[in-house]
Amino acid sequence: MSTLMYQLTSGDTIVRLTDNAFIPPDPGNTDYQKYLLWLEEGNTPNPYVKPGYETLSSAKATKINEINQQAYSRLVDSDWMIVRSTEIGIPVSEEWETYRAAIRAEANDVVTEINACKTVAAVMAVSANWVEKP
Repeated sequence: MSTLMYQLTSGDTIVRLTDNAFIPPDPGNTDYQKYLLWLEEGNTPNPYVKPGYETLSSAKATKINEINQQAYSRLVDSDWMIVRSTEIGIPVSEEWETYRAAIRAEANDVVTEINACKTVAAVMAVSANWVEKP
């Protein structure tokens, strides 16, 4: 096995880690040919790492931000009901109150699950199970 190291990217380009050269998947490219030979020798490139997921702490922070943004995007459409209820006393229907509470509870549960993760892969595997709008 070779000491050369390669890293996959989000696209089809490969990065040679010794000099950070980007290698396109072009059969006529000598660097790409060397990469293919390296693979044939039984080597495996480093996997693609999504930005924000480089370390466990950054992965947790990134994933928590993603979950909070997802929750916000689900709640913002009904915020006007809360404002209307507060300002002029028109009550929010029970089904909308239940929906909004379920969104907040799911976000909190998922954040707890993320914080308990021990690896970046485990963080990346966490997802929310959002309820449907009434």
